[in-house]
Amino acid sequence: MTHSFYLTWNDDEFVIEEAQEIVDKNFFENDFSDTPISIEKKNLLRQATQRIEFSGDGDLDMNYFNEMLFIFGELEKVSDIVILNIG
Repeated sequence: MTHSFYLTWNDDEFVIEEAQEIVDKNFFENDFSDTPISIEKKNLLRQATQRIEFSGDGDLDMNYFNEMLFIFGELEKVSDIVILNIG
């Protein structure tokens, strides 16, 4: 059985408004790894004009949870990326 993850590039106009709203309304204090989001990262997020959206095939038994964490860990190595768990 295979499992797929999907990374989608989104540069729609509403991304700018949503990024500013996320920061201004303080929706997230911590990033995905439960680390407080720094002022620098909040400023980056406030100025975001694009984002990567992550999704995957259904995985109710969490068979691919570690693989998802690995992907997020690799993405976090890029200094200009803030990973938020929006649900």
